[in-house]
Amino acid sequence: MSAAPTVGVIGAGPGGGFTALQLAKAGVAVTVFDDSHPREKACGGVLSEGALRLMPPDGLASANELTHMWFRSPYGREFKVKHPRRQVSISRAEYDAHILAQAVAAGAEHVAKRVRSVEQHGQRWRLATDDDVREFDILVGADGVRSLVARAIGQGINGPDLGFTMGFYSPSLPEKELIRVRFGNHVGYSWIIQRSDHASVGVGGPLLQKARVQEAFFAFLKETGLSDAYQTSDRKYSWTIPFSRSPRFVDQPKCGANWVLV
Repeated sequence: MSAAPTVGVIGAGPGGGFTALQLAKAGVAVTVFDDSHPREKACGGVLSEGALRLMPPDGLASANELTHMWFRSPYGREFKVKHPRRQVSISRAEYDAHILAQAVAAGAEHVAKRVRSVEQHGQRWRLATDDDVREFDILVGADGVRSLVARAIGQGINGPDLGFTMGFYSPSLPEKELIRVRFGNHVGYSWIIQRSDHASVGVGGPLLQKARVQEAFFAFLKETGLSDAYQTSDRKYSWTIPFSRSPRFVDQPKCGANWVLV
């Protein structure tokens, strides 16, 4: 490997975008491949404390400050609490675009193409899109649950470590500062999380319990009076997500001599 290695990043979500940003700031030649980002993601859109510290969303139009949380148990008990720390929800399309734009401004290259194959070629990695082949010294996989990079190194997410989420984006609802969480008779929960101009209404749980997760979501919609809004919405979503539950997934390596999973 040369003194100044080249880095290829597959995936331009916040993990891939932030990795590219830090590498570009350090003067590393980094290329990010993604033909779909920035895009909205099937999630509530609440930023973690780490994300708020490393890449604050201040000034972004969709950012919404969340101050309280409401919980309801499978048995109908409910309570509301004030969150002790800062919570912010945001459109992932806007947030991801914000990070990627900073990475490009710092010197990263964004290739808006889908990587179709990943192969190790000697000590380097060969990435092929529909019309190009590029080689890199180091490979970063930030390409989600069906990661090409993870499969190339003999890893991946299967069975009990796969999750499922579904929902829709609703017009704004009352109490914009409130996160609503409803636990049902399944692993996971339903939610209503507001952003500045709309709300994410959804559910998440193990893929192996998909039918129960869907049943719980439709009951939640009925309970909150949002069944008709869901049926008529043209902004529905569903997605397969990581849902790590087994020691095998937690303990498997996240990096090697010339690769990293983020």
